[in-house]
Amino acid sequence: MTVRGIGVIASLDDIRNIVLTQQGGVPVLLSDVAKVNGRVPPASRHRRQDEVTDIIFGIVMMQKLERTMDVVTRVRAAVERINSDGSTAARVKIVPSTTAATSSASR
Repeated sequence: MTVRGIGVIASLDDIRNIVLTQQGGVPVLLSDVAKVNGRVPPASRHRRQDEVTDIIFGIVMMQKLERTMDVVTRVRAAVERINSDGSTAARVKIVPSTTAATSSASR
């Protein structure tokens, strides 16, 4: 079964505590109707063909009526700041794709 919703899941307890419905004002949790086990994989984790390097893939979504190039400029500035301020490990580098920005900007 697939459950879709908006939120952040960081642990199995987060999954167990998902509210499915209410009965008489009492929430029915996922853990009330199912056994939750396993591990939570990192979101959007991809493997390269060499099976050594992890690649994290992210998508930036813009709000309705925002200007595409304003969003692209803010994202590029954020990526530059993250890559230079030491907040990530030395071997971690964020590389933005220009394909989406270019194709979106031309619309």
